[in-house]
Amino acid sequence: MNISALVFRVDQINSKRIHIFAHVILLFSWLPTFVLHITYYFKNHSAIFIIDTENNEATYTKVAKEIKFNRADIFRCQITTAPRRQAWKNYSYVWFILNNGTYV
Repeated sequence: MNISALVFRVDQINSKRIHIFAHVILLFSWLPTFVLHITYYFKNHSAIFIIDTENNEATYTKVAKEIKFNRADIFRCQITTAPRRQAWKNYSYVWFILNNGTYV
């Protein structure tokens, strides 16, 4: 559970009120991870990624667009992770950058 949500809930139950500034600081503590997730979601909503281990190929399908590639087609892998101080510190995703400049 996120610490800011926990503090907010304790503040509602407890008769002593925490200053709104403390809530704003706690809100910004999870904002970078939330932005990371939202960008991933909008770029990959309804996408399907299939790895064929027999033929050593991967297939990325989104709507009507299908991209097939193998290891030789990959120029670089980019791993995007959440800041380490966050509650979601293990949250990450990977982009495959192909030789033709396509991001999968």
